[in-house]
Amino acid sequence: MAKPADGAAEGGAVATVVYKVNLHCIQCAREIQKRLQRTQGVQTVDVDIESSEIKVKGRVDPTLIHEEVIRISKKKVEMVVLQPKVAEEKKKDPTTTTLKVHLHCSKCENDLKSRLLNLKGNFPIVNSCTD
Repeated sequence: MAKPADGAAEGGAVATVVYKVNLHCIQCAREIQKRLQRTQGVQTVDVDIESSEIKVKGRVDPTLIHEEVIRISKKKVEMVVLQPKVAEEKKKDPTTTTLKVHLHCSKCENDLKSRLLNLKGNFPIVNSCTD
């Protein structure tokens, strides 16, 4: 029986690993499923005979589970997905805001620019008025 790597079952993240293996009958699938469920750190094991996939979810070392599936099935096993993709932080595209403000002198314009530049996340301010 496979044991998780140091710290894999304690503080590691839950991973979902998909293995492709030729499952020719329900009995073979059940045998693999039962043995994997007894492995420390495994939370769920889903076996899909039609697509020949075994999904293992838990705090486990994917390579140890891979070796275990090979040992149980005595067949070639392919690791398809190591972990689900973590949602990447979306980078905020800079937005352009246009303001129409009545400025009667250059002092008012400079005061407004300095106040806008002091706001967090602001970029250069362009004055498009013609004097």
